[in-house]
Amino acid sequence: MHSWGDFQKIQDAINSLPPAGGEICVLPGEYKENLTIKAGSQNITIKGCGKRSRIVAVTDDPVIHVSESQHIRLESLAIFASEKGIGVLLDGPDLKGNQGGTLRDITLEKLYLEAATRSAIEAHIGFGGDDSWLRHRDERSAFRCAGDFLHRR
Repeated sequence: MHSWGDFQKIQDAINSLPPAGGEICVLPGEYKENLTIKAGSQNITIKGCGKRSRIVAVTDDPVIHVSESQHIRLESLAIFASEKGIGVLLDGPDLKGNQGGTLRDITLEKLYLEAATRSAIEAHIGFGGDDSWLRHRDERSAFRCAGDFLHRR
């Protein structure tokens, strides 16, 4: 395993990953930030220590925004949206039929999410076909929100 360094902010660690991707280990603590995995990113794993790795939104933007990326894994994190925010936003282009897409193979596992008025997880995609773009792999994940658990538009 290669280490690219220690970071105080998760976003700084994401931004420093090589084009081939990599794994970010989030140590226990509270991280006050909103994260973006930008379009074209691939092979990124962000793995924490369960509820001890807390990501708390500082704006009404999504706590974690995954845009047009492939092979992204979010695991063992506690995610807290702002009063009007979304926990995790999965964002991809509108496509017709089974053409594939630029938002593919997203895995959400062992997450704890809290959202007050918006969805804990929201997907903004227009992809005809199956739902193989998203995998939710753990029945032990906990979601608390006033709106939908998963909203697909």
